[in-house]
Amino acid sequence: MSEAANTKNARAAAAEAPPAEGAADGAPKKGRGKLLVILIAVVVLLAGSSAGAFFWWRSTAAASPQAQEGDAAEPAADEPEEPSGLVPLDPFIVNLAGENASQLLRATLWLVVQPKEKAKELAEDEVLRARLRSAVLEILSAQNSQRVLTAEGKAALKQAVLASVSKIVHDAKVKDVLLTDFVVQF
Repeated sequence: MSEAANTKNARAAAAEAPPAEGAADGAPKKGRGKLLVILIAVVVLLAGSSAGAFFWWRSTAAASPQAQEGDAAEPAADEPEEPSGLVPLDPFIVNLAGENASQLLRATLWLVVQPKEKAKELAEDEVLRARLRSAVLEILSAQNSQRVLTAEGKAALKQAVLASVSKIVHDAKVKDVLLTDFVVQF
């Protein structure tokens, strides 16, 4: 019985004794530990997403043509760019120059014109639109299929059309030539 009494007394003493330091703080430390892990995870995610956004923004800014040309090409912040208008030209179907006369080009062009009011006037002026079509037709029919199928050829074609139509349109600025339909038939 003495052993049973000793065990009984030990249990009673353990129940009455204050809990050990580690046991009392065990539950709160576990909660603080989870909170600390969550806080660290949030900080790491924020830092990672911030770094990712920075590098993405930096790579897209470096790849843009304006960033390559320099700051001088950017319009001044206090001078807003004038709104542009679109002047549609009827679709063109031309024979391409070259050895094979059966090659055809079908192209639809739009002119980006500033100011927007002049673009509306150009779109409604039949005589001026006929002069624009004639100039574009001369340029298109002088092209050969091998040249216009390359990206450089299309860029050169757009520049030639831009220069030609800019000579015809005096009181407005032709900003760009848009190719919305471009098919070469062999």
